[in-house]
Amino acid sequence: MTHVVTEACVDHKYQDCVAVCPVEAFRETDTYLVIDPDECIDC
Repeated sequence: MTHVVTEACVDHKYQDCVAVCPVEAFRETDTYLVIDPDECIDC
């Protein structure tokens, strides 16, 4: 499933996924990261 940031990631900013995202689709909020569906290429 793409475009999903699970509850386990809320209040955490794990950067592992961000480092390998080829299109930089992650966006940062105050407490967690979200995936921008307009930028994501479903890899």
